[in-house]
Amino acid sequence: MELLSLGLLLWIASSFLSSDTKGQKVAVSDFRYRYKNGTWRAYFHHPPKSRDHVLSDEDGYYVCWSDSLKSEEAARQVAQLWVNRYG
Repeated sequence: MELLSLGLLLWIASSFLSSDTKGQKVAVSDFRYRYKNGTWRAYFHHPPKSRDHVLSDEDGYYVCWSDSLKSEEAARQVAQLWVNRYG
């Protein structure tokens, strides 16, 4: 895969699963990953049910994280943490 240049956007769709209160696996949200302003973000494909640790911009809602995410993998891990906690 070629390196991304500044301003180049990369969108990748991915689904995560989380357990509901009865232990059943449910699809909670799809994410797309975008490199923007020097950091990776995990954007929700649909508006999330919970707005805890969620920000928005012109591209939609994304998971709020205090540190800059240096890789797509880091953004995926943050999205999974969000799903585990709020999904």
